[in-house]
Amino acid sequence: MEILIDASAIIAYIVGESKSSIVVNTTENANLVSPNILPFEIANALTKMLKKGIIDKIVDMLSLADNFQIILINLLDIYIKKSLEIAFDY
Repeated sequence: MEILIDASAIIAYIVGESKSSIVVNTTENANLVSPNILPFEIANALTKMLKKGIIDKIVDMLSLADNFQIILINLLDIYIKKSLEIAFDY
């Protein structure tokens, strides 16, 4: 089974949010896919968490980034024209 995963689900998992077990249970044994912008979204979320004091130290932020790097996710190219066509149709 292939599952499209987004940054919020990944962040919930790598920071150990209380609902991260839902992410784990839902995606177990699945092939994860996401647009190739996902690493940038994760980096943006982690830096915001550091600035807001949710993450205390840069070392902790980098450790969470390492946790993201070990997740097997097939990053897909984005085709803007096709995306706009789909958005318009639906």
